[in-house]
Amino acid sequence: MILRCLFLLLLAPGVLWGQGDSVPPPLDSLDTGVAVRPVDSVGPAVLLFGERHAFTVRAPGGWVADRRSGLGQGLPTVFYPEEESWVGSPVVLYCQVLLRGGTVEDRNGAIASDVARIRRTNAGVVVTEGDSIPIGNGHGAAAVRIVRGRTNGNSEAIAYIEERGSVVLLILCGRTHDSFEDALPAFRVLVGSYIFVADDRENILRAVEAANDWSAKE
Repeated sequence: MILRCLFLLLLAPGVLWGQGDSVPPPLDSLDTGVAVRPVDSVGPAVLLFGERHAFTVRAPGGWVADRRSGLGQGLPTVFYPEEESWVGSPVVLYCQVLLRGGTVEDRNGAIASDVARIRRTNAGVVVTEGDSIPIGNGHGAAAVRIVRGRTNGNSEAIAYIEERGSVVLLILCGRTHDSFEDALPAFRVLVGSYIFVADDRENILRAVEAANDWSAKE
């Protein structure tokens, strides 16, 4: 996976699937997701699912939910301002999922692993704790870490959400200090829109079928 922010190359690998146009395959070989109907957001909502996870997030107002441009980097759904593009935007939002087990025991373990790796391989990087962000359905709050470089303008905000089978990462990447700061409200909207759907095969498939049914009617 090649991402434009250097720090993000160092995150533990995860799998997250976004929208596709075909009937979903068995969960042991998921490579697709579906769009779902937005309820109270001005931006589109997306159902993201894979092994042991299914959740929805909604694009912030004025942002595009792009389900094609990030595919080559293993990111089936990416977000950026409407007037920009995935390649050219100074700020982007996207998601990753780390399955729990092995080196990712829980959210705290994922955070500690990421921070240690970032500091070890990026001289002068500064990692601070950001304000936690409440997530949808009163399901607690996301822990946030802010990553800033001293040798370039790249900055990141990473929100960590712990589920029973995974740790979900929602990430803002900015090329410049100003673009990053300006996009922080959009990052909080994306994180706050997160709603857990399911982590078992039966209910994940039900969610996919329901979303496909709605899409077909549209």
